[in-house]
Amino acid sequence: MQEIIRRLIFSIIVITVMILLFSHDSQAQNKKGYYPGDWVSYTQTRFVTSVGLGWSDVYFGTTGGIIRYASLENKWKDPMTISDGLPTNEIWQIAINSEDDRIHVLTPLGPWSYDPTFQEWQAESKFPTQIEAPEFDRFQDFLTYHLDLGYRFSKDDNLTYLVDPYFREYRVINAVEDRFDHLWVATYGHGIADVDLASDFLTLRPQGLYQEDVQAIYLRDDVVWFGGKAGPSTENALTRWNRNTDEWSYFESKYLDWLSSDEVNEITGDDKNVFFATDYGLVRFYNKNDKFMSYTKLYGLRSNEIYSLFLEDSILLVGGDGTIDAFVTTTDSIIPFETPEYFSGKVLAMTRSGGYLWIGTGYGVYRLDIARSRWTRFNVSSRHLGGAVYQIVEGPKGFLWFVGSDGVIQLDNNFSEVEAFLTYSDLKGRTPHRIAFAGNKLLIGTDNGVFRYDRVLQMWETYTTNEGLIDNYINDIKLDGDYVWFATPLGATRFYWNNPLRTRDN
Repeated sequence: MQEIIRRLIFSIIVITVMILLFSHDSQAQNKKGYYPGDWVSYTQTRFVTSVGLGWSDVYFGTTGGIIRYASLENKWKDPMTISDGLPTNEIWQIAINSEDDRIHVLTPLGPWSYDPTFQEWQAESKFPTQIEAPEFDRFQDFLTYHLDLGYRFSKDDNLTYLVDPYFREYRVINAVEDRFDHLWVATYGHGIADVDLASDFLTLRPQGLYQEDVQAIYLRDDVVWFGGKAGPSTENALTRWNRNTDEWSYFESKYLDWLSSDEVNEITGDDKNVFFATDYGLVRFYNKNDKFMSYTKLYGLRSNEIYSLFLEDSILLVGGDGTIDAFVTTTDSIIPFETPEYFSGKVLAMTRSGGYLWIGTGYGVYRLDIARSRWTRFNVSSRHLGGAVYQIVEGPKGFLWFVGSDGVIQLDNNFSEVEAFLTYSDLKGRTPHRIAFAGNKLLIGTDNGVFRYDRVLQMWETYTTNEGLIDNYINDIKLDGDYVWFATPLGATRFYWNNPLRTRDN
């Protein structure tokens, strides 16, 4: 009963504060012409460096930005990163002014603060250490909490660690009690844990990507999958986010027997499965029971390095290093796909259009006449399809589009070149990696930002980190209704491209 009364009082206070903030036009466009929530980026936020306690929210500074939990609403808010104007994602310290919820951070680029009314970050002369969150260092209390199976706390000298089922230790940075009898435990490497002090039950609350590099994104209903490469790090995992329940899950190949690799190049799927093209085999995830199965040369594939996938009905084409195999999803059988002797190169893209199977490789385009079982090497008269081809997609009106090292090429229904956006002219020397169609706009993700081309007005615009991208190097683009996702080496950015309030883009 006291909990209900406390939340009711806080609700009244917060509503009053919101009315006051609204009078200052808190939803106004920022200086770049965007609204809050137009650009939201998700990074690796499991390395927590500091904790701050606001009026009703708990703030966690991490090596990948700021994550925020709204205690009153019982939900996580959108993370704050360079997409929101932070000068850097690396947060050393965080402190919240409880009177106005102004956020103060100390970063490698100095102290900064965020005004929630005007929603802008600004540089400061010093960090206000006097309003840091109180520290919590009562190790004995940790011993009374009920943890998930396999987890425990340990102590070494004056340091406390959260130990996972694989005996990995994560230092407890701090623990802060909010105003609703919850203790928030911050760790360096395992993210956040929430202790309900009424029951002493500890719940792990993972947020964000396991590894910041994102090579591919897959969307299915409320679920988003992120896959990438470990890079210099020795740790990697597949990341799954259920947007409906706001649950983040991680799958590490070194601890899962049937997950051969978590180094991902592409992701596709259907209602029952999710398929991953990895550096060591084809990986299948069963949605029904959350189980994995992997297929390598031992199971009949002719290449362990898988670069592309094309799924149609129950047939999944698996593109490897100079090979294509047909995987029958209903029987788990693998059938070698016969290609001509002159076929070579990594298979980077596949699609079916106009009675043909189109194959993009590191050395150009191949085409299979499905009815006649006849292969040809394909190019256009301009020779713009002679280099690496990363994506082949059917666009509006059924026209075929190719994305490669030479540029973005559109063919008509007769497979003649009708439009080209070349790398060293239209794209200013930038190499395109992926495209997507958002209404009448063509989005081109490159190695240095995103080009947006209005095909009706024939106007260009560029999106970079200055607008809100987490990084300028684009690995993948996925349309999500009025939103579009960009995969980058530093995380994933979601952009509200069709915000009706914004006249700048629409």
